[in-house]
Amino acid sequence: MGIAIWVPETVANRQSLRSSLIRIQRLSLPAGIRREFAIGGLSVTAAWSVGGLYLALGGTIAKELLHVNNHLVAGLVILAVQGVGGVSQLIWNLTRPAATIRSSALVGSAALIVGLVLASIGLATSTSVTFFAGAIATGVGFGLAFMAGTRRVTQAAPDAQRGEVLAAYFVIAYIAISVPAIIAGLVSTHLGITETFYWFAGITSLIAAVVFVSSAREHNP
Repeated sequence: MGIAIWVPETVANRQSLRSSLIRIQRLSLPAGIRREFAIGGLSVTAAWSVGGLYLALGGTIAKELLHVNNHLVAGLVILAVQGVGGVSQLIWNLTRPAATIRSSALVGSAALIVGLVLASIGLATSTSVTFFAGAIATGVGFGLAFMAGTRRVTQAAPDAQRGEVLAAYFVIAYIAISVPAIIAGLVSTHLGITETFYWFAGITSLIAAVVFVSSAREHNP
């Protein structure tokens, strides 16, 4: 994943560099932030699951749609999701510097759903343009949903436990990008790549819908 999140150090009692290099970061989830952590966790799950899904199946699907056996095609699909995700974060921050976490989550989760629907339609109709348009829209959702989830958890976490909370958050993120990709690879041998994409797109869209509804019901996030 090529997107970086910078979080300033807030803990006053710092350990030496030598001890911090070998210390295993413990995980923490304070009771007071569980709702915010749950929404943020679902947001990053939806975003990174999509990243894993396209990494696992996107290139092969694009090659079949275009009827070419070229690694460049697979690279373009990954770029359409992860590359666009990074660019969308940059543009969003430049054009909407005062945007709330709520608005980022709403746009990000909606874009994920729209993108996955378009990609699925592109598969069903064997239309490569629609599939790539869906991949680009999904990339926008990937970037904004990930950003919104990370900011939500970062801001909700107590200063003294921020590192521990973010460690737990990124455990969810790395599970989300790896496990679905592995499962998709295994399932596709039985269901086929297209059917597997439909199922995973549907499940991810449901998760994104939960994030959208939860964020829409907030007043001052």
